Amino acid sequence: MEGTVRGEANLFIEGSLKGSIELEKHHITVGSKGHAEAEIQADNVTVSGRLTGNIKAHGKVEITKDAHFSGEIKAKSISIEDGAYLKAVIELGRESDKKGIPASSPTQFASTSPNVRQPLSDKQPEHVNDSPRYS
Repeated sequence: MEGTVRGEANLFIEGSLKGSIELEKHHITVGSKGHAEAEIQADNVTVSGRLTGNIKAHGKVEITKDAHFSGEIKAKSISIEDGAYLKAVIELGRESDKKGIPASSPTQFASTSPNVRQPLSDKQPEHVNDSPRYS
């Protein structure tokens, strides 16, 4: 099969496909007997056969032990089983920081002891005289 595949269902490929696959909210699987040369856009992608091309997944990409993949992967997460052939450029996205600290302004830390780190504040500490007192 050659061309563009668009749809509203999961897709399982066990034959030959050349072109592009756009299933934004669904799962695409290239089965163990599948062979594809494709640009893939999907929610999740599993590769168990041969795939040459690029994958853009909103969720996870799984490369199984029987897979042969060559191309680019852009996803939130990836798993690669031992034994898989993988020649790829991989870009993994991450969700925004859940603690609410903007990535552009990292927190600076000062150490009060070797094992404790505390955030620096704009206020200066009151002067404490730590010199030994002799009577």
